[in-house]
Amino acid sequence: METNKESNFFLRLYFKIFNSMASKGGKSRDIDPNEIHAHLIAIFPSSILMWTYTCVALYFFEDPVPGLVCLFCSLVFTGMILFYRYISKPNVFSNVLLTVALIEILTYSYYSGGFRSYALVWIGIFPLLGGMAQGIKGAIFWLLGTTVIMVVFTVLYMTGYEFPVHLIDKGYTLGKALTIFGWLVISTVFIITFIERANFTSKILQKQNQKIEDLFRVLFHDLANPLGRLTIGITLAKKKEDEAISNRGLDIAKEATDSMLEITQNIRKIYATRKGKVSIASVMTPLNEAVTYLQSIYATDLERKRLRLEYNFEKNHGFHVFVEPVSFKNQVLGNIVCNSIKFSPEGETILISVYPFDQHNYAVEIKDNGIGMSKALIASLYDLSKKTSRPGTKGEAGTGFGMYIMKSYMDMYQGQVLIDSAEGGPESPSGTTVKLILKGEWK
Repeated sequence: METNKESNFFLRLYFKIFNSMASKGGKSRDIDPNEIHAHLIAIFPSSILMWTYTCVALYFFEDPVPGLVCLFCSLVFTGMILFYRYISKPNVFSNVLLTVALIEILTYSYYSGGFRSYALVWIGIFPLLGGMAQGIKGAIFWLLGTTVIMVVFTVLYMTGYEFPVHLIDKGYTLGKALTIFGWLVISTVFIITFIERANFTSKILQKQNQKIEDLFRVLFHDLANPLGRLTIGITLAKKKEDEAISNRGLDIAKEATDSMLEITQNIRKIYATRKGKVSIASVMTPLNEAVTYLQSIYATDLERKRLRLEYNFEKNHGFHVFVEPVSFKNQVLGNIVCNSIKFSPEGETILISVYPFDQHNYAVEIKDNGIGMSKALIASLYDLSKKTSRPGTKGEAGTGFGMYIMKSYMDMYQGQVLIDSAEGGPESPSGTTVKLILKGEWK
């Protein structure tokens, strides 16, 4: 329990400092939170290490200079955390921090034997810290800088320069132990950080790949209906002996191609939205217009199964819902009505109605008397890992993606989906009712 309390304390402290650094910087400079984490991870263990070396320098050096320099550098290094949020260039921030830390290490090393000082081994960590904070350029910059310093120390030593040794024996032992344990801790922290950041990046890539895969599913799923209607239209258009049927076939084919164009343009828009380039523009859309579109594109399917799509155009004239028009017609209402047609027996009715749901929203309700769904199936409708596709009452094939796609768009509209369904029995009717809860108004 004590360990958990201590762990929670340090986590709370870490995120408190993180939020302080991000509160202004993250908003005004659009800094990636990952970048702030990288700086903090570099600062915390380095700051602790610097303060321990400062204590050794203050109490175990015969000369006061290294102690005072180390104290100054540790104060500046730690205090820089408070100024991160006000610095417009993060690279400048990290370079100042590393320069201050380097001054402390060089001062400590110089007064404890120079080239032969154990503390000089910390020179090797600067390219690592520079790389963490600034990437490849930072690692190379600090590699070159520290290499020059090491060359200078080496040349001085080889030419017989006498470095001062003001560190007493007890301080030497303590400092050497500090160096060994310090490297153990620092290397462990950096390895854990590297693994965590690699896992974080992997998860982001997986999410991006999933989004792209979802878009392809939407595209393939929603093009299936207009492609089918296009085939029917072309078949009817070939019947030259009956001009009326031929013309109807041409009209069906044109509507199908227009629908395909709208769907592909909308998928491009969604992709751009997920990339952050544009935003989905919801507008007040006439419900009558959307239902008219459905009656047109599903006319052949309704006729084939002798189904009636009922909706009171006169009563609902002037009613608008706050949605993106193309996706609402095709991916939302279109998918629901398509399912109602697929799972309804011949001669049944599909009813679309609208009514106030609460003080701010309306319910667009689609009700059928089809075969219904079990509670387990309803619970799995939006889970792509579960198999939800079933053949229709006439053997119509499905993909199982329709309801997931519909729900994705409803989330974009900031709406809700409520589903009530019954599989029926000897004495109870079957059917499904889908309620789309959306903002709406009468105009």
